[in-house]
Amino acid sequence: MKKKLIITIATALTLSSAALVAAQEPTGHVCGAEAASAATSTQVSTATPEAVVLAFVETINAGDQEAVFALFAEDACVAYGTGACMSAERLERWWQSDIFSVEGRIEEAELTTDGSEVTLTGQYRSNGWSGRANYVFTVADGLITGWSMR
Repeated sequence: MKKKLIITIATALTLSSAALVAAQEPTGHVCGAEAASAATSTQVSTATPEAVVLAFVETINAGDQEAVFALFAEDACVAYGTGACMSAERLERWWQSDIFSVEGRIEEAELTTDGSEVTLTGQYRSNGWSGRANYVFTVADGLITGWSMR
């Protein structure tokens, strides 16, 4: 069943934060880095595909590289269109050159969800480039396992 969600960035930030926080139920007392790791692991693993993609938008827009990387499965495939998955080295260079070093952000995000597949359309903007965002994400176990830029 497909459903469409049209959101503004302000709404996305509220929804994704609320969805991830609501998904976590405390299970014990931990502190410091262990607490942060446990919270992220619990929050993301129980989040819906839609909530994971909203968290992706939030973390990209905040420029939070560590949080962005934490949303991806270790063996995730990131590709342009139907092309080959980027190698880890190429992907790392791409993240820096095309997203983080130019303060990339996604605005006017619209999500359409079909099971574990989430299509995001909107506007991508950075310092130096702007264009229509048209991405398809695959989410499994609360992590992004695929991201295709169409």
